[in-house]
Amino acid sequence: MKKNKSISSKIFSWIFIIVMLVAIYKLFGIFRENFFNGFIKAEATLGLSEFRRDSNVKYSENNSYKIKSTVFNDATFYKEVEVKPNTAYKVTCMVKTEDVVPQEIKQWLWSAIFKLLIISGLFLFNSSSFINVVL
Repeated sequence: MKKNKSISSKIFSWIFIIVMLVAIYKLFGIFRENFFNGFIKAEATLGLSEFRRDSNVKYSENNSYKIKSTVFNDATFYKEVEVKPNTAYKVTCMVKTEDVVPQEIKQWLWSAIFKLLIISGLFLFNSSSFINVVL
């Protein structure tokens, strides 16, 4: 009788350990998909865009940052960094866009975007591969 109880106790313990490991694995996946590494998410109209980490489309072994909007919304990732006065800095990133279609955008916004694209020498609205942006 005691041996049967011991065996069933061991089986229950193993099942519990397996269930806990699966739960931890799933939770870690959710964390990785929603951890933005210090980057801040921003959007003009809150709740219209989806911010995720993408493990399918990426430039390196690290998951990329993905913004998905089904309706027009000015959405971005950004990071505030400390800088020293009178110091030159080089900012680089890899950018890939898909199905970006300009719609009813205020002229001042488009002029700012085009200035950025002209400075970097790129036009990014439907790039089929990652483009290195250096400012």
